[in-house]
Amino acid sequence: MINQNESPFIQRKPFSVRECTSVFWKPSRSAGYIRLICPLIPRALAVWVCLKEIPSSYGSERSGLELKGSIQDITNQDYMPECLPFRYMWRSFWKMLNKSVMNFIGCDAGYEEADIVLYGAPFDSTTSFRPGTRFAGQAVRNDSYGLETYSPYQDRDLEDCRIFDLGDLELAIGDSELVLSEIEKTAETILKDKKLPFMIGGEHLVTLGAVRAAARQYPELHIIHLDAHTDLREDYLGVKLSHAAVIRRCWDILGDGRIHQFGIRSGEKSEFDWARSGHTDFHPFTLDDLPGILPELKGKPVYFTVDLDVLDPSVFPGTGTPEPGGVDFLTLMKNVTEVCNSLNIIGCDVNELCPPCDHSGMSTAVACKIIREMLLALKK
Repeated sequence: MINQNESPFIQRKPFSVRECTSVFWKPSRSAGYIRLICPLIPRALAVWVCLKEIPSSYGSERSGLELKGSIQDITNQDYMPECLPFRYMWRSFWKMLNKSVMNFIGCDAGYEEADIVLYGAPFDSTTSFRPGTRFAGQAVRNDSYGLETYSPYQDRDLEDCRIFDLGDLELAIGDSELVLSEIEKTAETILKDKKLPFMIGGEHLVTLGAVRAAARQYPELHIIHLDAHTDLREDYLGVKLSHAAVIRRCWDILGDGRIHQFGIRSGEKSEFDWARSGHTDFHPFTLDDLPGILPELKGKPVYFTVDLDVLDPSVFPGTGTPEPGGVDFLTLMKNVTEVCNSLNIIGCDVNELCPPCDHSGMSTAVACKIIREMLLALKK
């Protein structure tokens, strides 16, 4: 008697896709190799596309930003040529593979052709209240795609600008001096290449690294500082390299009369007294006096640092140390635009956005728009 379960003539249910494909994908050694190689094909094509765009001169002379000791990268520095354009091709390659890595909207120029270099400094190790500013660079780049490249305020478009987005630096967040040294080297190399370094913080201490580089190249440097806090402490809990002491450390470099502070509404009495004694050009509470100093700074090299907590917390709650009584968005935008349009800005930064402190995303949107307007105003 025929066992129907073993008979080849008994009709059975159709083969599954898995059973059908098993004819071609048997667990053999060759099939294993194919499975291993297939996912690498698009990656190899991406590398080929990147390498194809690199001029032959890049291998023979230093035509971009020096790698070693200046800018960290996701690739091994020992095997990379010492020029930023090659590094940029590698960054482009990784962006093709990892869609979460992106530029600020409209900042798609190559390093060689760029006038402005945008870079992030993800550091918040000396934050005294609410940490999280190290995430600002990523959040700003991601949310910038909620904006347009065109600004109706200035009738300018980022697509007409030449801006290179370097991405975030890789910083040793446990060592403040090492972090500042890395930022300093980055800013110095960008300045030597006759480009404008535009940094996205991070806490406010990151400004010190860029100012060190700028002051070395421009001995007559001035600083315009917008902030809710004086940042003029000699130290904070015994630490001199603190976001609460960053402008005091800048004063150590520049001296009296070359730091212009606006919007300040918080600090120790000793800080206010020290500033009012003539060490800084001190204009607390508002930005009303800012247009008045522009004529006297005309033609002088100026570093522009914007701590976004100068804004009122009702407009910008996403910051580590919110301080009520600040300016509104349009007032800040008007003033930063005027400064960037009118003066010889040789470097600048926007800092103290803390995305985890504002889950609505409103603060990040504000930061994106301020950065966009500054970038457009810096276009000469």
